[in-house]
Amino acid sequence: MINLIPTTEKNRLYGRYQKRFFIVLASLASIGFLAGAIFLVPSYQLAKEKTSAISNRLNIAQTISGAKMEGNPEFVAKDLEKKIDILSERKIKNPPSHLVGLILNSRPGGVGISGISYSQKDDGNAQFEIRGVAENRNSLLSLVRGLESEATFEKVNVPVSAFVKDRDLDFSIQIEAKI
Repeated sequence: MINLIPTTEKNRLYGRYQKRFFIVLASLASIGFLAGAIFLVPSYQLAKEKTSAISNRLNIAQTISGAKMEGNPEFVAKDLEKKIDILSERKIKNPPSHLVGLILNSRPGGVGISGISYSQKDDGNAQFEIRGVAENRNSLLSLVRGLESEATFEKVNVPVSAFVKDRDLDFSIQIEAKI
Protein backbone atom coordinates (compact mmCIF):
# COMPACT_ATOMS: atom_id res chain seq x y z
CA MET A 1 0.00 0.00 0.00
CA ILE A 2 1.36 3.38 -0.97
CA ASN A 3 1.63 6.08 1.68
CA LEU A 4 0.05 9.16 0.07
CA ILE A 5 0.56 11.65 2.93
CA PRO A 6 4.03 13.23 3.02
CA THR A 7 6.10 12.95 6.22
CA THR A 8 5.96 16.69 7.00
CA GLU A 9 2.16 16.59 6.79
CA LYS A 10 2.10 13.50 9.03
CA ASN A 11 4.23 15.29 11.64
CA ARG A 12 2.00 18.36 11.52
CA LEU A 13 -1.16 16.21 11.94
CA TYR A 14 0.45 14.31 14.82
CA GLY A 15 1.30 17.64 16.52
CA ARG A 16 -2.31 18.82 16.14
CA TYR A 17 -3.52 15.49 17.57
CA GLN A 18 -1.26 15.93 20.60
CA LYS A 19 -2.53 19.51 21.12
CA ARG A 20 -6.16 18.35 21.05
CA PHE A 21 -5.38 15.47 23.41
CA PHE A 22 -3.70 17.73 25.99
CA ILE A 23 -6.46 20.36 25.72
CA VAL A 24 -9.14 17.72 26.39
CA LEU A 25 -7.05 16.27 29.23
CA ALA A 26 -6.54 19.71 30.82
CA SER A 27 -10.26 20.51 30.42
CA LEU A 28 -11.30 17.27 32.14
CA ALA A 29 -8.81 17.85 34.94
CA SER A 30 -10.05 21.40 35.53
CA ILE A 31 -13.69 20.26 35.50
CA GLY A 32 -12.85 17.54 38.03
CA PHE A 33 -11.01 20.01 40.25
CA LEU A 34 -13.89 22.49 40.06
CA ALA A 35 -16.48 19.79 40.89
CA GLY A 36 -14.37 18.62 43.84
CA ALA A 37 -14.08 22.15 45.17
CA ILE A 38 -17.85 22.64 44.85
CA PHE A 39 -18.55 19.39 46.73
CA LEU A 40 -16.14 20.32 49.53
CA VAL A 41 -17.77 23.67 50.31
CA PRO A 42 -20.71 22.25 52.39
CA SER A 43 -18.36 20.05 54.42
CA TYR A 44 -16.09 23.00 55.07
CA GLN A 45 -19.02 25.16 56.21
CA LEU A 46 -20.31 22.42 58.52
CA ALA A 47 -16.89 21.91 60.09
CA LYS A 48 -16.52 25.66 60.52
CA GLU A 49 -19.92 25.94 62.28
CA LYS A 50 -19.18 23.00 64.58
CA THR A 51 -15.82 24.51 65.50
CA SER A 52 -17.42 27.84 66.34
CA ALA A 53 -20.17 26.12 68.40
CA ILE A 54 -17.59 24.18 70.40
CA SER A 55 -15.46 27.26 70.99
CA ASN A 56 -18.59 29.16 72.14
CA ARG A 57 -19.40 26.37 74.61
CA LEU A 58 -15.83 26.38 75.83
CA ASN A 59 -15.94 30.16 76.33
CA ILE A 60 -19.17 29.79 78.29
CA ALA A 61 -17.58 27.10 80.44
CA GLN A 62 -14.56 29.29 81.08
CA THR A 63 -16.70 32.27 82.07
CA ILE A 64 -18.76 30.07 84.41
CA SER A 65 -15.69 28.65 86.09
CA GLY A 66 -13.90 32.02 86.24
CA ALA A 67 -10.39 32.29 87.58
CA LYS A 68 -10.98 29.92 90.54
CA MET A 69 -9.11 27.07 88.87
CA GLU A 70 -5.66 28.00 90.09
CA GLY A 71 -4.22 25.88 92.85
CA ASN A 72 -6.78 23.43 94.20
CA PRO A 73 -6.53 20.16 92.19
CA GLU A 74 -9.91 18.92 93.45
CA PHE A 75 -11.60 22.05 92.15
CA VAL A 76 -9.75 21.75 88.84
CA ALA A 77 -11.00 18.16 88.43
CA LYS A 78 -14.62 19.10 89.24
CA ASP A 79 -14.44 22.09 86.92
CA LEU A 80 -13.05 19.94 84.13
CA GLU A 81 -15.93 17.47 84.62
CA LYS A 82 -18.43 20.35 84.34
CA LYS A 83 -16.79 21.48 81.11
CA ILE A 84 -17.00 17.99 79.67
CA ASP A 85 -20.69 17.83 80.61
CA ILE A 86 -21.31 21.16 78.88
CA LEU A 87 -19.46 20.07 75.74
CA SER A 88 -21.11 16.67 75.52
CA GLU A 89 -24.53 16.60 73.92
CA ARG A 90 -26.06 14.17 76.36
CA LYS A 91 -24.60 12.08 79.12
CA ILE A 92 -25.67 8.45 78.87
CA LYS A 93 -25.43 6.65 82.19
CA ASN A 94 -26.61 3.29 80.90
CA PRO A 95 -25.60 2.67 77.28
CA PRO A 96 -27.67 0.10 75.38
CA SER A 97 -24.78 -2.38 75.36
CA HIS A 98 -24.74 -2.33 79.18
CA LEU A 99 -28.51 -2.90 79.30
CA VAL A 100 -28.24 -5.85 76.89
CA GLY A 101 -25.59 -7.29 79.20
CA LEU A 102 -27.99 -6.95 82.15
CA ILE A 103 -30.69 -8.73 80.17
CA LEU A 104 -28.39 -11.59 79.24
CA ASN A 105 -27.10 -11.92 82.81
CA SER A 106 -30.70 -12.19 84.09
CA ARG A 107 -31.34 -15.20 81.86
CA PRO A 108 -31.72 -18.41 83.88
CA GLY A 109 -31.07 -21.93 82.62
CA GLY A 110 -33.79 -23.28 80.38
CA VAL A 111 -34.40 -19.98 78.60
CA GLY A 112 -33.17 -19.40 75.09
CA ILE A 113 -33.15 -15.87 73.68
CA SER A 114 -33.55 -15.73 69.92
CA GLY A 115 -33.66 -11.96 69.47
CA ILE A 116 -33.33 -8.61 71.19
CA SER A 117 -34.72 -5.46 69.56
CA TYR A 118 -33.81 -1.96 70.75
CA SER A 119 -35.49 1.37 70.13
CA GLN A 120 -35.26 4.75 71.79
CA LYS A 121 -38.46 6.42 72.91
CA ASP A 122 -39.26 10.14 72.62
CA ASP A 123 -38.68 10.71 76.34
CA GLY A 124 -35.11 9.43 75.98
CA ASN A 125 -35.64 6.04 77.60
CA ALA A 126 -34.82 2.77 75.91
CA GLN A 127 -37.29 0.11 74.90
CA PHE A 128 -36.24 -3.49 74.40
CA GLU A 129 -38.16 -6.47 73.10
CA ILE A 130 -36.83 -9.91 73.97
CA ARG A 131 -38.01 -12.95 71.99
CA GLY A 132 -37.20 -16.54 72.77
CA VAL A 133 -38.25 -19.93 74.03
CA ALA A 134 -38.46 -21.13 77.63
CA GLU A 135 -38.48 -24.81 78.63
CA ASN A 136 -41.29 -24.36 81.16
CA ARG A 137 -43.30 -21.75 83.04
CA ASN A 138 -40.92 -21.64 86.01
CA SER A 139 -37.92 -20.75 83.88
CA LEU A 140 -39.89 -17.97 82.13
CA LEU A 141 -41.16 -16.68 85.47
CA SER A 142 -37.62 -16.62 86.91
CA LEU A 143 -36.45 -14.63 83.86
CA VAL A 144 -39.24 -12.08 84.39
CA ARG A 145 -38.48 -11.81 88.12
CA GLY A 146 -34.78 -11.39 87.40
CA LEU A 147 -35.51 -8.57 84.98
CA GLU A 148 -37.91 -6.90 87.42
CA SER A 149 -35.28 -7.01 90.17
CA GLU A 150 -32.94 -4.81 88.12
CA ALA A 151 -33.32 -1.17 89.17
CA THR A 152 -32.55 0.13 85.69
CA PHE A 153 -35.59 -1.50 84.14
CA GLU A 154 -38.71 0.57 84.79
CA LYS A 155 -41.29 -1.74 83.20
CA VAL A 156 -41.24 -5.42 82.31
CA ASN A 157 -44.31 -6.49 80.34
CA VAL A 158 -45.02 -10.15 79.61
CA PRO A 159 -48.26 -11.11 77.90
CA VAL A 160 -50.31 -13.72 79.76
CA SER A 161 -50.50 -15.73 76.54
CA ALA A 162 -46.81 -16.59 77.03
CA PHE A 163 -47.78 -18.77 80.03
CA VAL A 164 -50.53 -20.78 78.28
CA LYS A 165 -48.49 -23.86 77.35
CA ASP A 166 -46.66 -26.10 79.83
CA ARG A 167 -43.46 -26.68 77.84
CA ASP A 168 -41.52 -24.91 75.08
CA LEU A 169 -43.08 -21.51 75.71
CA ASP A 170 -42.56 -18.92 72.98
CA PHE A 171 -42.36 -15.52 74.64
CA SER A 172 -41.96 -11.85 73.83
CA ILE A 173 -41.10 -9.48 76.69
CA GLN A 174 -41.20 -5.66 76.44
CA ILE A 175 -38.83 -3.75 78.73
CA GLU A 176 -38.52 -0.01 79.32
CA ALA A 177 -35.23 1.11 80.80
CA LYS A 178 -33.62 4.34 81.99
CA ILE A 179 -30.71 5.50 79.90
